[in-house]
Amino acid sequence: DDFADLIGQWLAIDEQMDVITQQARSATLRDQEVLRPKYLQLVSRAHELLPSLRMATLREYRDRPNQNPEVTMLMLGILAHHVRSDQIEEAMQVASMLLDAECDHIALPNLAGRAAYCAHDFDSAELLLTRAKELNAIEKVAEDYLRDVDVVRSRWNVELQIRQREERDDNLPRVLLETTKGNITLELFENEAPQTVGNFVHLVDSGFYNGLTFHRVVANFMGQSGCPKGDGYGGPGYSILDEVGRVGHRNHFSGSLSMAKTKDPNSAGSQFFITFRPVPELDGKHTVFGRVIDGMPVLAELQRREANSRIEPDRILRAEVLRKQDHPYVPTKTRQGS
Repeated sequence: DDFADLIGQWLAIDEQMDVITQQARSATLRDQEVLRPKYLQLVSRAHELLPSLRMATLREYRDRPNQNPEVTMLMLGILAHHVRSDQIEEAMQVASMLLDAECDHIALPNLAGRAAYCAHDFDSAELLLTRAKELNAIEKVAEDYLRDVDVVRSRWNVELQIRQREERDDNLPRVLLETTKGNITLELFENEAPQTVGNFVHLVDSGFYNGLTFHRVVANFMGQSGCPKGDGYGGPGYSILDEVGRVGHRNHFSGSLSMAKTKDPNSAGSQFFITFRPVPELDGKHTVFGRVIDGMPVLAELQRREANSRIEPDRILRAEVLRKQDHPYVPTKTRQGS
């Protein structure tokens, strides 16, 4: 009964959104502005309804797997939503239920493979994405994952060994980002990127990041902050050295903290980004100097936007150093800049 009621509400909202979309296509700009708040209100209602509908759908599928095509399709829709919204933990839960129940829908290997790749389960990702390719049901982004899986898996095995050592030593600096969507705790790779960590801790201690926006957040890629201008062109007034040439430099996985820069060498300053998935194409180009150890779901909630968007961005309310070693943390400046 819960499921029937919730799906009824969902379909009614969907139908109303379709009507407004059709009206907007032939409307004047003034009429589109009238329709816009109505559409956004429906989006808000759908967003509020989604958690309850998700739980009801999971219960319905668990009790009667693959018996109701509508429920199966809704499960796949929920999985697609989680994958495309970077909600990887939730995506893995839904994908596991579908795979364990031997759902044979053609779209499942592609979506489940994408989730597994972002969750660092590269063996499962390779099997699933290979199957999606055999079915000719693989997205371009998933094809890229399949192409890179061997390289990323090899780098991840090295990363795991480093993380085990770091967990044992338990002495790396940590920073807390209090954001408008929740808290993110970062651990900083002082051993492999001491200059970058020194600059970051110095800026955090000085209050530089307090109030700054996540000015660019791209789905299935990364969220970027650290620009005092809010447009992607600001910095602390100087640049720092790249550390990608150091032996043992760290690579980009889900939750990696990395320095943003221009194409010029040694052009990073204060802007950083946090990746939502492994990004091997950035390895050796941008300095990875930390990772998220708590708060990955917060990243999925950050407002997606480009730097020049009119959409209201999320912000870092306050950045705080939680732990550091007993020595000064200062930037080594290479040149003055914006």
